[in-house]
Amino acid sequence: MARKRMSLADRQAQAIRGPEETAADKLDQGAQSDQGAQSDQDAHSDHIDQAVGGVATGRELPAPARRVRPEQLSGETVRLGTYWREPIFDQAKSAYLVDLDTLPDAADSFARWIAALITEHAERTPRQRVEVAQLVGEEPTKGRGFARSFTLPRDVVDHMEQAIVDDRRATGRVLTRTAFVSECVRLAIAQATERNGGHLPPAPARLPNRPARRATL
Repeated sequence: MARKRMSLADRQAQAIRGPEETAADKLDQGAQSDQGAQSDQDAHSDHIDQAVGGVATGRELPAPARRVRPEQLSGETVRLGTYWREPIFDQAKSAYLVDLDTLPDAADSFARWIAALITEHAERTPRQRVEVAQLVGEEPTKGRGFARSFTLPRDVVDHMEQAIVDDRRATGRVLTRTAFVSECVRLAIAQATERNGGHLPPAPARLPNRPARRATL
């Protein structure tokens, strides 16, 4: 008889807690995609399972990041270089827009959204980050790869780098900055997919710098 996965999900949900909200105030508003959107909705949807590492629909996920307290961050910023696969980047843009329309105090730029996810993930314990990694699975390797950099508060990047060191010492996981970002972004994609009824909207070719918000959040 196959083992039930619900108990594992319950354990993960209890172990993984959303940290107190922090995110970027001084960010690069121009950090946005120049990549083409998926023109076919079915093709876009086909990538979702890959992006979230096979997280089953309806499976309980950690709470999404609670977004912006800019006063807690230093004014100094640094550039963070990352490497993306095109399907993941497109779904990240879609997940950001879902968050914008469904979460109160959602980040109002893509770079702020990335900063909030990094901060949330860095505030987990090494064991909690292991469980997130198990939840989202291996990163997909299909799709065109490209570099993308973001201007983020130094506090956010320093916090991430300390978390990477903590993981190496506590659990033996050796992560690059890109892998750390990918892990928290793929969790956010899974959360947004679940919150949006099991699918994501098509990714826009370009994200607006200051997108409009829903009036009834």
